[in-house]
Amino acid sequence: MKKITAGILSLVAAAAFAAPAHAQLPNVTPFSFEVRGGLAFPTGDFAEEDEDGEGVDSGITYGANATFHFMPMLGIYAGYTRSDFGAGEGYDITDQGFNGGLRLAIPTPLIPIDPYIKAGAVYNTLELSGSEGGISLSLESDRSLGFEVGAGVGIGLGPKLSFTPQVTYTKYSPKFDDSLVEDLVADVSHIRVDVGLRIRL
Repeated sequence: MKKITAGILSLVAAAAFAAPAHAQLPNVTPFSFEVRGGLAFPTGDFAEEDEDGEGVDSGITYGANATFHFMPMLGIYAGYTRSDFGAGEGYDITDQGFNGGLRLAIPTPLIPIDPYIKAGAVYNTLELSGSEGGISLSLESDRSLGFEVGAGVGIGLGPKLSFTPQVTYTKYSPKFDDSLVEDLVADVSHIRVDVGLRIRL
């Protein structure tokens, strides 16, 4: 009888300790959502100065994306990003559009961080606006395909929340209805240095 009683008490104790431990495990799905913001720096032809010594200035960037982690280290991401630049006196340039591709996590079993690389396509438009001599200018390109590559690192802030610094290079060729404008803006390329907050759903 003592052995049976001791066995029952042992099972009850094990269940009591196992329940809190199980409750501490986060219910994580394959989906994550992220919001980002930071700086964007023009590169290549996009950064070249004109005859007056004026070029595209550094700007700000922000956006959001969602990722489906269909394998432990591999996911598909899709999102929307906007980057705003200044150019010369009173001119604004807006680069915005959709992006999507693959995100590959790099295993680091001995370090409590989550480095990753990504590569994908962008489907962006370029908008030029401003005024000079009382004449207003507003031009927007058709959506154009390009590419982006990047790398970042996830730093855990909790069971589901991560802080994600990231660097991304983007390049595409905007298509304008006006051929003269198209010659002036042959390629758009820039580097985004931003940070994000990612939550696993």
